[in-house]
Amino acid sequence: MILTISSRRLTDLIRSLENITDTDAEIDANGHRYGHRLGQHLLEFGIIGGQYRERGQGIADWQVSFTSNYDPETAVSGLKLLNPVNISLQFGDLPKFIGNSVMLGCAREAWSDIEGEFQRIQPDELIDKLERVLGRVAFAPVSPERQFESELTFSQWCQMNGLREPGAAQHAYDRRREEEILQRQKEERERYEAEWGDSRV
Repeated sequence: MILTISSRRLTDLIRSLENITDTDAEIDANGHRYGHRLGQHLLEFGIIGGQYRERGQGIADWQVSFTSNYDPETAVSGLKLLNPVNISLQFGDLPKFIGNSVMLGCAREAWSDIEGEFQRIQPDELIDKLERVLGRVAFAPVSPERQFESELTFSQWCQMNGLREPGAAQHAYDRRREEEILQRQKEERERYEAEWGDSRV
């Protein structure tokens, strides 16, 4: 995830967490110490700070990732604590915020279409927007032209994720029954032809 961060807001957060009244310059001079403590505090929300890139005019992009041992609501609480200007969800963040494996598969498959809806949003929008957008994606009608493609994609997704495809057992049974019927018809035709000659003559 990319957080667009205001240096003013970040120093205000450090003052609050550290209970200090230092100026921005004083905080910056001890940035290594305060940054480490801030990182330790964010770990309590499952957030891991990564690359920090200055844009200029007191704005920066901060790449963060998430540990697997915290729920999405806890992670969002940590994001809200940071009070970013906005956040942008990335493909790799999806497993953290989507616990249902089927919905996760839908999100991954449709990501190129829905990614724009999760760029430059506010932390408290994230979970509701995910539920709303994924509900639309998962239950949207599928055109006949894409039905066969969708079925193939879903089958492949189930295999990739080690899941049993719904209806797969019934499909396999139907195929076996069809093969048995065809085999029986072939044997009956061969017996008839052996006794009465080729019926096609």
